[in-house]
Amino acid sequence: MNIRTRTLLSPLIAVAAMLVLGAVAFLGMRTIQSSLHQLASVNMRKLTQINAAHTDLLAANGDVFRLFTYMSSGIVEDKVRQQAAVIDARIEGTAGTFRTMAETALSDEEKRSIESILEGVAKYRKSIRNAVDMGIDDVTVGAGMAGGAGKVFDGVAAEIGKLAELQKTGAAAAMASTQASLSRILTIAVIVIVLSLIVSLVVAWRVSLGITRPLNRAVSAANAIAGGNLSTRIEATSEDEIGQLMIAMATMQQALVGIVGDIKGIVSAANEGDFSVKINLGDKAGYTKELSELLNQLSGTVDGAINDIGSLAQSLEQGDLTRSITRDYQGAFDLLKQSLNN
Repeated sequence: MNIRTRTLLSPLIAVAAMLVLGAVAFLGMRTIQSSLHQLASVNMRKLTQINAAHTDLLAANGDVFRLFTYMSSGIVEDKVRQQAAVIDARIEGTAGTFRTMAETALSDEEKRSIESILEGVAKYRKSIRNAVDMGIDDVTVGAGMAGGAGKVFDGVAAEIGKLAELQKTGAAAAMASTQASLSRILTIAVIVIVLSLIVSLVVAWRVSLGITRPLNRAVSAANAIAGGNLSTRIEATSEDEIGQLMIAMATMQQALVGIVGDIKGIVSAANEGDFSVKINLGDKAGYTKELSELLNQLSGTVDGAINDIGSLAQSLEQGDLTRSITRDYQGAFDLLKQSLNN
C-alpha cells in the first residue's frame, strides 16, 4: 500500500462513519415518522371520532328528556314523532361512527369494546323508541321507561370512555416508541462517532509509524554513508515509496562499496609498483565511471612516465646520450622530462 493510500485511510474511515451515521439516522427518522403517523393519523383520529360520537349520544340523551318534558305539557303526537325521529337519527349516527371504526385495524381489546358499544347503543335506541311509543299513550310510564334507558346510556357512555382511554394509551405508547427511537438514534450516533474517532486515531497512528520508522532508518543509513560507513545494512520492509527509497539507497551503497573497492585495488597495486591494474568501466555509469576513467588515466600517465624514465636511464647506463623522452607530459612530469632530456 503506497503512502497516498495510507494517508487517505483516516479521512475515508471518517467518511464511512458519516455514511453509516446518515443511514442510521435515516432509518431512525423513518421509524419516528411511522410512530408519529400512528399517533397523529390513527390514535388521534380515532379519539376525535370517539369524542364526537360521545357528544352526539349525550345530545340525543338530553333531547330525550326534553322531549318528555314537552310531552308532559301536551305537545301533539306528530310533533313528538318528528322530534323522536331526530333523536333516533342521532343515535344511529353514533352507531354508524362505531361501525365504521370497527372496519379499521383494531386491537382485540378495541374490537371487544366497540362490539359492546354497538350492542349498548342498539339496546338504548330500542329502549328510547319504546319509551316514546309508550309516552304518547301515557307520559308517566313513558318517562319511567326513558329513565330505565338512561341506565343503558350510562353503560354505553362508560364503554365509550374506556375506548377513549385505549386510544390515549395507544397514543402514549406511540409517543414512547418515538422517544425510544430518538434515544436509540442518539445513542447509535454517539457510538458511531466515538468509534470512528478511535479507529481514525489508531489508523492515523499506525500510518504515521509506518511512514516515520522507515524514514528514520533511511536517515540513519544516509548519515552512516555520509560519515564513510558503507557497512550499514539497508533493507526494504515495504513496497511503497519509502521501500523504493530504501532499495535505491541500498543500490547506491553497493555502487559506492564497488567503486571504493576498485580505488583500493588500483591504489594498492600502484603502491606495489604495478601500474597495469585498471578499473573495469563496463559496470560503471555517471560519476563512478568518470572517476574510474580519471584514475585509469592517472595510473596510465604514471606508468608511462616511469617506463620512459626507466628506458632513458637504461640508455644512459649503456652510454647512449642520444636517447630522449618524446612522450608529451604536463606539469611536474613535463619538468622532469625537460630536465632529463637536457
